[in-house]
Amino acid sequence: MSTFSRQEQLPSLPVPPLRQSLESYVKSASALLSPEEVVKLREDVLKFENSSLADILQKALENRAKSHRNWLEDWWYNVYTEDRHALIPFVSFGALNTSYTPIDGGQISRAADVLHHWIAVWDRIRK
Repeated sequence: MSTFSRQEQLPSLPVPPLRQSLESYVKSASALLSPEEVVKLREDVLKFENSSLADILQKALENRAKSHRNWLEDWWYNVYTEDRHALIPFVSFGALNTSYTPIDGGQISRAADVLHHWIAVWDRIRK
């Protein structure tokens, strides 16, 4: 059995309702923002949600879902294959530690330091 041998048996990816998408966006962005920035973000999201542009974009996604088995797959794949920059620091969210101070112990100490920062970012995103 290959990795994708049962792919056709999986249901199509549904387009989430606009409200659900916006709530997910606010939740994930809030991990990286100050309380004041979160308040501003919520105001901006509410303004967007009530705009005609939000309706147009949501309908465009729903129309795309009618003609694609997985409306997001191509875009998701392209995020990782079209950017020709180095993965770190341009794609990896774990590479946010820019304060590389000298560490005794060589490469193993540097690897532990980088891993520590990756885990800290992962933990913030998960919460």
